[in-house]
Amino acid sequence: MSKQVGKTQRERGIGHKKERKGRKAMNSIPQFEFVTSVGSPASSAKSAASKQVVRVHAMRSFLRQRDAKTLDHASGNEKARSARQSQAPVTGKFKLDSWSRKSSKKKLASRKDTVKRVAMAEQNDIHVPSIQWDLGPFELLDIRLTPQVRRLLHHYHHDFTQNSFAINPEGSFFDFAVNDVGLLHSILSMVALHFGLSHSNEFDSNPSGPVHDQAFYHQSEAIRSVNQTLGASRDSPSDSLIATVALLANYETMNGTMLSATMHVKGLKRMVELKGGLQGLRRNKVLQRIIAWTDFSYSSTWNMRSVFSRLPQLSGSPTAILSQQALPSQTLLQGIHALSVVQPEVLEIMHDLNIISKAISLSSSPNDTAITTLNISNAVYSVEHRLLSVRSDLLIHTEDNRFGYDFSMAPTMAAHLYLHLGIRELPSKARMHRILLDTLVASLLVFSVEDVLPSPIDVSLPILMWVLFVGATAASSEIQRSYFVTRLQEITLILGILDLKQFSGQLGEVMYAEKFYEKHCPGVWEEIVAFPIV
Repeated sequence: MSKQVGKTQRERGIGHKKERKGRKAMNSIPQFEFVTSVGSPASSAKSAASKQVVRVHAMRSFLRQRDAKTLDHASGNEKARSARQSQAPVTGKFKLDSWSRKSSKKKLASRKDTVKRVAMAEQNDIHVPSIQWDLGPFELLDIRLTPQVRRLLHHYHHDFTQNSFAINPEGSFFDFAVNDVGLLHSILSMVALHFGLSHSNEFDSNPSGPVHDQAFYHQSEAIRSVNQTLGASRDSPSDSLIATVALLANYETMNGTMLSATMHVKGLKRMVELKGGLQGLRRNKVLQRIIAWTDFSYSSTWNMRSVFSRLPQLSGSPTAILSQQALPSQTLLQGIHALSVVQPEVLEIMHDLNIISKAISLSSSPNDTAITTLNISNAVYSVEHRLLSVRSDLLIHTEDNRFGYDFSMAPTMAAHLYLHLGIRELPSKARMHRILLDTLVASLLVFSVEDVLPSPIDVSLPILMWVLFVGATAASSEIQRSYFVTRLQEITLILGILDLKQFSGQLGEVMYAEKFYEKHCPGVWEEIVAFPIV
């Protein structure tokens, strides 16, 4: 019995020694990181080169294990122990046939193999396309880049010209907008609306069309983003949030309802007040211009005074844009003294628009670097603010009936329509022009051609003809269009205008607008000629 117990104890002692040796051996083996391959190139799976690579790695692994055991047996060597403890994890390196690191002895053979592979590829007509890592300029947007979004972005950068002089004279607007999802959606809703009104003849009568759906989708996403931001934070509204609300108000103003537009404008006004007013946003000129453009659009569409006060830093004199030699025709300035039925300030505003129109035309010329988009934008801001003030005074005087009704209202409304259509290049089909157009027609119905004939014909009739022409370009119905064409026909007969060239030339004496005339004059003149003479 004692022999059996002694034997058992010896076996346990031997087992403990083996266990300690096993643990020691396990600790001495370096930890490997394995890289698992999911396949090998078919062309080299069974080649001699790949087999050689496997053998080399197997031999290296064996040598590493042998060296590790040698270091374990030399327990007194502190340097070896510290080196083993600080040894970094071992990683394997696999060398592909296509890699260019070859010894000098194999260069010639490698070249021959390459020539053979190229010859075989050409013989089998194998085409290997090159991979180009080319990220487009919009690939990093925070919204999904669908084909529809790509089309809207293209329209924004090529045809959305109202943005140049309204809010983006320095070209920094997109950089400001691209960092906020809600603001980006609000811009795309405006662009989709602009695209639909510019290219679709049935935008209003086809509310389920693809362009209308895109505009409504981006508007809804912008509203959802605003609500989420307001619900998640009680802090002061950010610049991006204010800009989003401003563009939503502009969207409703252009082709929506007064109720919806007013709701957004009230929210915008409250947010601006929380930031200390427009002057509190003076570090963000882009945002100031967005708010100003929304204010102008809303006020002019619904015949109201400006919601926000005038900003001197955004203002500029139109006469300072052009040199004295480049100034356009002085017909409007002559009318200040010749036309007693029109208030002088109205004709001064029209003359400023004339200067701005020519400056825009010259700004596209590479030879004239003195004219900048920023100067034009500041001049447009000043003229439109002044135009809104004059309009409001005329409407008040008309309602009070204290000053009588003069002819000033007609050129004032025509000037504002031209600012929208000719300078900002807004779509003529937008609903925002309807009140302006109705007011223009109402003011013209009170007067006849004979009412302005006491003035010099070469001054008064061209101005009246220009007013009627702008009305014809903005007319949204056949009845209104026919009214303007009939009155234009009457004036062209008095002035002896016989062809399109004379017609556009006479209009150019009043307002310099080559691009605007090229677009609209042929159609209007064709209707004048085709319309029966009464």
